[in-house]
Amino acid sequence: AIRSRAVCFPRLCCRSTAAADDECRAWSRKIASSSSFPAVERGLWESSVLICPPRVPSSYPSCVVEVISSHRPLLMGLLAEQPLATLDLQWVDATGSTNADLLQDLSTQAAAGWSIRIASKQIGGRGRQGRSWESPNGSIAISIAIELNQFKPAPNWLSMITAVALTDSLNKFSSEPIEIKWPNDCLAPNGKVAGILVERNENFAVIGVGINFFAAPKIATATHLSITDYVPALAVFIGTLINQIVGTADLSDSQVKEFIRPKLSTLGQMVEVKLVSGETFVGSAVSISDTGALIVDKNSELLEVVSGDVIHLRSADAR
Repeated sequence: AIRSRAVCFPRLCCRSTAAADDECRAWSRKIASSSSFPAVERGLWESSVLICPPRVPSSYPSCVVEVISSHRPLLMGLLAEQPLATLDLQWVDATGSTNADLLQDLSTQAAAGWSIRIASKQIGGRGRQGRSWESPNGSIAISIAIELNQFKPAPNWLSMITAVALTDSLNKFSSEPIEIKWPNDCLAPNGKVAGILVERNENFAVIGVGINFFAAPKIATATHLSITDYVPALAVFIGTLINQIVGTADLSDSQVKEFIRPKLSTLGQMVEVKLVSGETFVGSAVSISDTGALIVDKNSELLEVVSGDVIHLRSADAR
């Protein structure tokens, strides 16, 4: 076992193509399967982390692990929780944008599916709708590459799947409940604790996440989780995200919707919607579409919101 303070991580079972030991199985309940990732232990798990390491594809680039020495305890947490995450994991002290770094590496074939870039500080990150998103020390930035031809649902679901993985993981460590506001904002009672931005090129989607563990960007709506020993939470999130992407890879859009829908706190709320065009209206958020759009009842007229800012006002009568 590898221990970090009072937290015990299951051992790293293997990093080769050999079968994992029986004791390295997940302790979660399997609720779906995938055939798109034959190299990965298949299944969507209701909670917790997949501990059994997947078989590493023989065609995958050589394992690369670059980490600043002072971050080694953090890396060890990742290694213990999900060996697939170490196929190509690089951790730097500071960068402009982990998404930009990973997209650049993908363009030069210096990265591949499941490549991960992490930064303790991000000074040139981006948020939705072109907003800047800087992450100070204590707000960890992480980006992970997903091969699009291995993910059958619409790629826009990846941001919501990531939000579900985040809330499922962080709620195990946070003293306050964390909920998802459409489309992918992770909110504690006093503000936003994580942001998600998915960018794509022709072959890959790059999921970028900023998690405010013990510091937050200088944004009025942002707060942090006051978690200084954050390695366990970060490791659980990475493992959960990988599991959920693998587990939803063969689902239809409508099946993904049914997986996401119960997780959205926006549904059943009266909301104020500000569209990219500048138009603003108020209505009741009643559902999401098969493409992930928010369906809002505005005076008995159902409107689909594809992109925009949503503010929760109060609970509606119907969910």
